[in-house]
Order: sequence, then structure tokens, then C-alpha cells
Amino acid sequence: MSKMLTLINYLLDAPSEDPDIERRARLLNTLLLGAFLIPAFVIISLFVIGEGSSDERLAIWVSLAVLLGVACIYVINRQGWVKIAAWMFLVLLTLGISFGDVPEEVVNGRTLFMMTIPVLISSIILQPYTSFIVATLVNLLLLLISIRIDLIPNVVSYVALFFIALISWLASRSLEQALAKARRSNRELAKRSAELVKAQDSLVRQERLAALGQLAGGVAHELRNPLGSIKNGLYFLNMKIEAPEPRVKETLKIIETDITRTEAIITSLLDFSRPKQIVVREVVLKDIIYETFTHVPIPNNIALIIKLDEKLPNVFVDPDQMRQVFINLFTNAVQAMSNGGQLTIESKKVTPDKVQVSITDTGGGIDDGNLAKLFEPLFTTRAKGIGLGLAITKLLVERHQGSIEIQTKKGVGSTFFITFPIQQQREIVGDNAR
Repeated sequence: MSKMLTLINYLLDAPSEDPDIERRARLLNTLLLGAFLIPAFVIISLFVIGEGSSDERLAIWVSLAVLLGVACIYVINRQGWVKIAAWMFLVLLTLGISFGDVPEEVVNGRTLFMMTIPVLISSIILQPYTSFIVATLVNLLLLLISIRIDLIPNVVSYVALFFIALISWLASRSLEQALAKARRSNRELAKRSAELVKAQDSLVRQERLAALGQLAGGVAHELRNPLGSIKNGLYFLNMKIEAPEPRVKETLKIIETDITRTEAIITSLLDFSRPKQIVVREVVLKDIIYETFTHVPIPNNIALIIKLDEKLPNVFVDPDQMRQVFINLFTNAVQAMSNGGQLTIESKKVTPDKVQVSITDTGGGIDDGNLAKLFEPLFTTRAKGIGLGLAITKLLVERHQGSIEIQTKKGVGSTFFITFPIQQQREIVGDNAR
């Protein structure tokens, strides 16, 4: 049964980007399936119980012709030519009704009411107003048949057909308006649902960040005091040991390097847990970028390309925090190109009130599975990282009313885009950035 339903659904299916066209095409396929079954049943019945008379043979040939016509219309409809297929079906249906009985019955007898069927169907498989067109064509056909057989035209039936066309038009138009309203409501509901999910995710993320910030601040403070003691002890040892042995000297150097690295981690934890107040000043953006290179040395195996727009206006940012943003991104790019590559820094004005800086590296790129977690705190793919650099970068950029985006391709490289407004409030305190 399920396979049969699947087959029927496939036969009736008529995919289209326009939901109205898809609905009409599916309805037409349903009608065509019914129109196919009727002559098929006639042919089978005549073969089983027929006596082989000339009338039966004629009926079989007519049924075969109808089957062929229905099949052609179905193929045309499946190809997306819904209007052409609908008009062909209406013509076939009208002619079938007209020649299915004697002319007298068609224009003024038992078959006359069946001529309303094309009128009713036309407003469903075509536009609602099509019912008036079909009613006019059917009336012309009835008039021609009446003239041919010398009968007085049935004016009442002509008027009745137009009245039925009016009812069909009203019903179909109301249906289409209701469907359009339902689609608008569904789109609005989907939009609001997406906004709600986004707001919920943002709230959860903020709660997690707040809890993580408290934890980070506590851990940093707990580590700072013993680290200070270790640093003082190292200074004391360097003072007391005048000519240390090579192994001792190397060990002291390793301790000093690890202390410096640990201090940097503690500083990152504190920066993340308690962002400093933003003090906005008017600065030259390219000066901040060039100053960043004094903090991030570029290895000889990395080619540096700088494309800074000399016509950029001065921007209003916190120079220290914006410099930290560039330090984190430049460091990230250099670490991504351990075997060498090309680092491109570019700035431009993207809108009358916004500037953009892009940092492009030719490293290995980022896996698709890691993109969603890239700016999350404590997420890192490097053995010596703690995963706060990009999280702090995003925090600082957003507190400047800016945004940070990334484009990456595995095996090619990555580009970070930082966009922020030129003019900002002169002083923005803590997380109350506006």
C-alpha cells in the first residue's frame, strides 16, 4: 500500500518555485489521472465483455486517442508548461463532452449541464478569471452547434453559464487570497521563530559567557599571586648564580619563557572576564595597523602585502583595544602559515559611514565543522593556545558597534573581515556600548 501511495504521489507531483503554479499543476495531474482511468476502463471492459461490433471498435479507437491525448498533456504539464497543458485539457474535455452525445442533447438536453464542468475547472487549474473566457468559448460552441442543427439557441443556458463562471471566479479568487494570506502568515511565523531561536541562542551564549568570565577572573587572580612568587624567585636565582652551568642557564631560561607565556594567558583571562572601559579617540586607522607590526613580527617566509586606502577618513575608536584586535588577528594569520605563505592587509570604505579591514592568509583554512565554534571561548585547534584570542577579538569589535566575519576555504586560506562605523560615541563604558 505504501509503495502504491508513493507511486501515486510521484505521478501527481509537479515541483515548481511558485506555490500557485505547483498547486495548479498538481490539480491538473490529478484530473489527468482521472481522465486516463476512464478510457482505460472502457477499453478493458470492451475487450473483456464486448462482442466485437463496429461501434465497440470505434469506441476503443476513440478511447485510445483520448489516452494518447491525456498522456501528451501530462508530459507537457510535467515539463513546467502548466498553462499550455491546462488549455489543452480544457479543449479536450469540452470536445469530449460535445461529441459524446447527439447535438440536440448537447445544446438543450441531458448533456448541457456537463458543459459547466470546463467552466468550473478552468478557474482552478488556471487564473480565476479564466472561467469567464471558457464560459464565452463554450457558449460560442453551443451557438455554432445550434445553428448547424437549426435549433433556437437556449439563451437561458448561456446566461446560466456566465452565472456559474461568476460563482467559480468568486470561489477561486477567495481560495487564492486565503492561500496567499496563509503563506504570508507562515513566512511571518517562520521569521519570528528564527528570531526567537536566535535570541534564545544569544541569551544562552551570554549566560555562558558571563559564567565563564567569572570563572576566568577567579582563576586568573588565583594564579597571579603564586606566579608573582615564582617570578621573584627566578629573579633572585639570576642574582645569586653568577656563572651558572649551561644546563642550569637553559633551565632558568625555560622557566622565564613559561612565566611570560603564563602571564599572557592570565592577562587574556582578565581581559575576557572584565573588559576595560572603551575610550574613543579620533585616530588614523593605518597608523594603528602599522603599529601592530611592532608587536607581531612577520617571519621571513611570509610575504606581507598591504593595501590600505590612503583616502580613508579618521575613525573614532579606542586605539588600544583596536590594536589588540589586529594583534590577535595578525598573530592568528601568522600561526596559520607555519610553512610560509602570504599575508594581505586591506582597508576600504564600504559605506558612507563604515570602514572595513580584511586580513587574508594562505594557511590551511578552517574546517567547516569548526566555523560555528570559532569565536567561542576556550575553543582552539592549536596545542599551545587557550582559545581566547578570537573570543576577545569578537567581544572588542562588537563593543565598537562593529562586526567580524570570516570566509575560508580548506587548503586555500582564510579572510577575516572587520567592519565598524567611522563615528562613535566619544566614551563608551563597559558593556553599555551603544
